[in-house]
Amino acid sequence: MWKVALIVMALLLLANCDTNQSNQGILNPNDNESAFLNREWNPLSMDLKRNPISNAAEKAQQYLQDGMLYVHSFNFTYVNLGDDMVPIHEYSHGLFYNPVEISCFSFSFWRDYHTHGDEFYINGFRACADFLVDWMTEDGYMPYYFDWGHYPCADLPSPWVSGMAQGQNLATLSRAYHHFGEDKYLQAMNKIYRTMYSNIGDFWVVGFENDYYWIEEYPSPNFCHVLNGMMYALWGLWDYYAVTGEIGALRLLEAGIRSIIDHHMDWNMPGENMTTYCTGRNYATSESYDSYHRILITRFNERFQIPELLEVLQDWEQL
Repeated sequence: MWKVALIVMALLLLANCDTNQSNQGILNPNDNESAFLNREWNPLSMDLKRNPISNAAEKAQQYLQDGMLYVHSFNFTYVNLGDDMVPIHEYSHGLFYNPVEISCFSFSFWRDYHTHGDEFYINGFRACADFLVDWMTEDGYMPYYFDWGHYPCADLPSPWVSGMAQGQNLATLSRAYHHFGEDKYLQAMNKIYRTMYSNIGDFWVVGFENDYYWIEEYPSPNFCHVLNGMMYALWGLWDYYAVTGEIGALRLLEAGIRSIIDHHMDWNMPGENMTTYCTGRNYATSESYDSYHRILITRFNERFQIPELLEVLQDWEQL
């Protein structure tokens, strides 16, 4: 009998070790970036620091009733669109599709449709959503097919991915599924959601450090924590939660908010009354990005009523 008990105990210990490995693993790419890939975690079992959102289900229902307007209002004149109504960006090195820009246009189309009711706008929104479904890799990533650099933090050869793009595209496709109810949008947004808690395939956009959750706009072994990119991405988790009721998405949103609250002074530029673009403080900020940061914190507080967000603004006012 005691031999059976020992065998059972050993199996339980092995099972626990396996669970811890799958949920935690290598959490910081600076430890070993190659080992950081192809990792999957469970957002419901990870012990992340969070700021719980009270009455989240009721707030989500109200959000849906209010029309799911995106956290930031993007204003476009719709003049730089192709025949397919999808924007293509002219860079100094050529014409390229930019997944973030496409999602921003989708939010503009969405808002204008809800404001004016013109079919032109919902057709434009659908065109952007359909493009993103087709653009997505099998693993749910939205790649950029040109070289980019966020110097000196990140050197990003083509193809590369962005946590900001993943979150914003999640927001676009959550709206598409909510409005049109088509399975292709559900399948696509589920794939993107998985990339918000797992680093699968050849890319990654999320990391965990000291029980804090981070979404990286420019993934690199040295976390640089671009603030606006993370906050836009977090709103995609809110949209996904609002449409699906997926508790894991809510937990990740709450964890991301806690990461920002606890580290908000890391974006401080002492003596300049301005916040930085990223925590490395080696990327020149601008008044526009500082304005985005303050607007986003304000919008998050208006939607979620988290008192600590107001304290972030108060601290920044004293910079």
